[in-house]
Amino acid sequence: MIHAEEKHREIIMKYLYEQPEINAFAIGDIYNYGFDKPFQDVWIDNETNINAVLVRYYENLCICSYNHLIFKDFIQELIDSSKIESYSGETSYIQSYNFDNFQKKTHLTLAHFTKENNSYDYSLVKKLNVEHLDQIMDLMQQCFGYKVEREAIKNEFLTNTCRAYGIFDGDKLVSMAKSTAESEKIAMVVMVCTDKEYRGKSYASKCTAKLSNELLSEGKIPCLYYVDPIAAKIYMKLGYENIGLYSMIRKSE
Repeated sequence: MIHAEEKHREIIMKYLYEQPEINAFAIGDIYNYGFDKPFQDVWIDNETNINAVLVRYYENLCICSYNHLIFKDFIQELIDSSKIESYSGETSYIQSYNFDNFQKKTHLTLAHFTKENNSYDYSLVKKLNVEHLDQIMDLMQQCFGYKVEREAIKNEFLTNTCRAYGIFDGDKLVSMAKSTAESEKIAMVVMVCTDKEYRGKSYASKCTAKLSNELLSEGKIPCLYYVDPIAAKIYMKLGYENIGLYSMIRKSE
């Protein structure tokens, strides 16, 4: 594999934009951080005719190959040297990989949003920033129960490469939705959640709709992943449409 540089940007983006929604994380990471940041690396299999792209962002690895080329030995080296905690990609491809200590498998449905939803009252929805980081981390831990990369989220806020909306009860953040991997044409909607004591009030729907509308108004197609059938109903009601399958494999503790 070739460690990519700025000179490879055009050919890499051309390849990834063949399937922009499935590659939204990789596209956004390269668009925002390029090839010379200590927390990110990009690899390609060929300088003139790309068949695979790998992107390491902090401890996460995105793997893309439309014709399903396998690079197990190389990825094992990355796992060992870069302390990779998770890897992800299109489901039918990512299932070709199996690494020791990576057994937490999450298979998700990918959906996108192409029409604004103005059916909600957004008066309770507030924009979040880096000052809310502690509250965001607390809500993430309660709702998802796994480690969220604090420094990665902090960096996104400080570099204006994400945005987030939330609803508060006093000083307590009780619901939110956040973007990540934003680029000129696409963005991921992530960290959609509500404190269990505040569910059933459409809070997550309002945060997600507010964020999705704003992204779409800027020409960025919002995409998200889900696994929960209850979440599916919420997203379909908002106007999201299913377009594919995606898998994330996390390191076993």
